[in-house]
Amino acid sequence: MSTVTMADFQENLSGYMNAAVEFSETVRVTTGRGNAVILSEEDYQAMLETCYLMGVPGMVERIEEARKTPIEESERFEWD
Repeated sequence: MSTVTMADFQENLSGYMNAAVEFSETVRVTTGRGNAVILSEEDYQAMLETCYLMGVPGMVERIEEARKTPIEESERFEWD
């Protein structure tokens, strides 16, 4: 994550936005009134999905159990 001042962010807005969108770079913008974080929409959507999945009862436990299962013992999953 890059940390920049508001003045630097404003001066280099295009470059920071490009870094966020093309390279998933998170940019923390500091101001005297508080900070903001700039990230790509794709990264933002992924964070929302992760938060949702972590809120599903039992999901964390199922993921942890699946990680312990050797791939050759896993059931094959077909996307429809």
